Amino acid sequence: MRSILFPSIAVALLATCSHPTIKGGGDSGTCTPGTELCACLAGGLCTGDLVCGSNLCVRIIGVGNGGTGGSVGDDAAASGTGGTGGSGQGGGGGTVTGTNLVTNGDFTQGQMFWKYILNGGGNDSHGVTNVMFCAAIGNQSVTIGWDPSPGPALMLASGTHYRFSYKASASTALITFTSKVGHAVDPFGTDFQQDVQVPTNLTSFMHDFTPNNPDDQTGIAFIIQGPNTGTSNVCIDDVSLVAN
Repeated sequence: MRSILFPSIAVALLATCSHPTIKGGGDSGTCTPGTELCACLAGGLCTGDLVCGSNLCVRIIGVGNGGTGGSVGDDAAASGTGGTGGSGQGGGGGTVTGTNLVTNGDFTQGQMFWKYILNGGGNDSHGVTNVMFCAAIGNQSVTIGWDPSPGPALMLASGTHYRFSYKASASTALITFTSKVGHAVDPFGTDFQQDVQVPTNLTSFMHDFTPNNPDDQTGIAFIIQGPNTGTSNVCIDDVSLVAN
């Protein structure tokens, strides 16, 4: 669902902002995205109690914040109470809708933005089948990874709740299936990581987490260790990361 910023709301936000001008960068000469009077983060997000209006993070006087699930001016919304940060499969109660920060998470554009990595060699058999990313994985380790390059970097804000969800299946039991949200380049730090048991039928998984530190270049990885014997046909679909 596309994020829509209504012009009338944006004008009202800026009119009630505690600072009428854009930050000049201070002594450092820079303006950190997501902070007060700087550009908003991806998905129209800001740090702390700031809200995004006209792609600028501002503090509102006399006007309530947008509430859990998105600041005023974006289409994120939340119903119910999500799980605690870093929770595992199931992710907690409530329903969250909003802008998916993962481009081509439904594989309607084929393998665009996705990479298949052999961690130490082995069989390379993968592709998009029935609008799902599928791979035949033997006794080997592989990574199915996503990052938005060459598009704009995905930036996560510290202290903001996110819901990471996806669907997965495996024709035979895997040794490990690890889902990870983290820094897409060296040193590949971790924002969230969880091992799950993947059944034979396509199953939904949801994880709620809150980064302790901002991440200015976020990626997603599914790190899979195949079975000791034979081959498992593993499929992934509907990968989503939403601020809630």
